Amino acid sequence: MGHTLLSLLGFFLLSLLYRGQAQDAVLTIEPNWTTFFSGQSVTFKCDITGGKDSDWYYSIHNQHGEVFSPSNQNFRTLQPLTSGYSGEYQCLFQNGGSTKISNKIYLTVSDRIVILESPASTLFEGESVTLLCRHRIQREENAAFYRDGSLITTDRNHQSPLMTKNTVQVMSDGSSYSCKFGDEESELIKLKTEPKPKAQLRDIFPGGGNVTLTCSVGPSSASGWRYFWYKKGKTSEPLKTQDVVFLTNDRISVSRGGVYWCRGGRGNPVYYTEYSDAVVTNRAVVTLRPNWPE
Repeated sequence: MGHTLLSLLGFFLLSLLYRGQAQDAVLTIEPNWTTFFSGQSVTFKCDITGGKDSDWYYSIHNQHGEVFSPSNQNFRTLQPLTSGYSGEYQCLFQNGGSTKISNKIYLTVSDRIVILESPASTLFEGESVTLLCRHRIQREENAAFYRDGSLITTDRNHQSPLMTKNTVQVMSDGSSYSCKFGDEESELIKLKTEPKPKAQLRDIFPGGGNVTLTCSVGPSSASGWRYFWYKKGKTSEPLKTQDVVFLTNDRISVSRGGVYWCRGGRGNPVYYTEYSDAVVTNRAVVTLRPNWPE
């Protein structure tokens, strides 16, 4: 009887926890670039994580004011783009008396013949990123890339950078970049980066059953993470299917107590987050979430 009550209490607490999960307001764009030619189009997408999109109304703003008025449609397309649309964009979310503001995305709309594009999603210090040089009219020649005014021939480790005809892979280190096709040069862009993220963990102990561990990386505007799990020590090999049950990409179930860590990784080569704080389990249900309020 006591065990049944404890299990029911645990289920109730978990339900409250998931209902109370923090909701993040997220703005993404398609195509996912920071620079556009005038005449192109861009589609904004406003999302609420951890909640129902249909409950919210969305408007999109830049430094000049409201660009799109409130609507329950979370996709909005701006076209044709002109240089006057360059600036910082955010989604404003409204649901009754609740208001949330998304992350910011800065767009540059250029009248030039050549532009240099970098991803609009969040970049972190030391992360590898691919830059794309584009000409309004397709050119057969290769693009030349410049870092802080100097032609890129090697990377920071004096190795040949990963380059194709019109792309180059560089390290997100706060440098400024440009590119050229012949005599036509792009505007200078500076890669904006965030500090290296840390996998965040939260826990409760409702009791009963195996231990469930969930791990994510914030902010929600940064996506594409895979998750790696560790037991005993951070320097050990990541856990495999014979060690734990992988429920989803970001969630595992374990039947043994112990000390666990996790971290996220994305890209090629893989860029890893900082390790999470350690969590000690003893077959009490533990759920870890990265974006709950402190």
